[in-house]
Amino acid sequence: MSNSKNFGDSGVWRGWRELSGDINWEDYGGKWGFQDPSNPSVFYVIKHDNMMEYMGEDEIKENGIDIHVSNVMRVDLSEVPESELASAFECCGFDPDECELSASNLDWAKVECLVDYGVAAPMGEHSDPSYPERARAAARREVAELIADSAKCNAKLDRPVNAIGSTARDFGQGNCMAGLDRYRIEQQTRALKVNMKRVPSDDPIAFTHGFQTGCAGGPFPADEDDLAPEWIKGHELGLMVRDGKEDIRELNTWVTPDTSNAAMDLMARLQG
Repeated sequence: MSNSKNFGDSGVWRGWRELSGDINWEDYGGKWGFQDPSNPSVFYVIKHDNMMEYMGEDEIKENGIDIHVSNVMRVDLSEVPESELASAFECCGFDPDECELSASNLDWAKVECLVDYGVAAPMGEHSDPSYPERARAAARREVAELIADSAKCNAKLDRPVNAIGSTARDFGQGNCMAGLDRYRIEQQTRALKVNMKRVPSDDPIAFTHGFQTGCAGGPFPADEDDLAPEWIKGHELGLMVRDGKEDIRELNTWVTPDTSNAAMDLMARLQG
């Protein structure tokens, strides 16, 4: 692992740190990092690659690929599971117990290991066919925009970034398969049988309707103030099931997957 150091003491690169890279980063790539001043657990990393390192010039021209690519990644140390951090350390051959690092430098070491291990939220890609400085500058500008605009940042975090629907936020938490988990839960909760006599509520109809709405990811209605308290409780539980925080199998005293032919066919296709 390289020694992190200050990259820019002034100008637009003030506060950035060079994490790794050859002196000729334009040809051999490099990584630079910036800590969000408003949220110290959040770090942004620009990773620059020269695609000539990975494929031939003819292949690049044939496929219309830009040579210089700068990717923006976001790491929130407060959201990374300890197990993922330990795996990242092992993958990179880094043992924090063998190093005397300040708390700040240890955080930067964590960030670099996580990025190299693949536990980082992909926030954007910028490229240029000829000028690496342009690609890197565009990436730096995006980091500034994401820090300044929390709504834009959250929208980027919650967008799907792979074919199974996993989001950038999922990648930042080390769960690239989260999209499949959500799909499974969604399909399960579309095919439920409810025993109204056993619903854990004094208002089973309202509770069940809120629960089903939550399972489907439905929001509160516009007239939220008029909602029955039990509808809200059911909705909260449904959202927990949808997000995988509550196992629907633990609720089998009153709700179970529908075993009708249509529902079973659906589950068979899902599991197959």
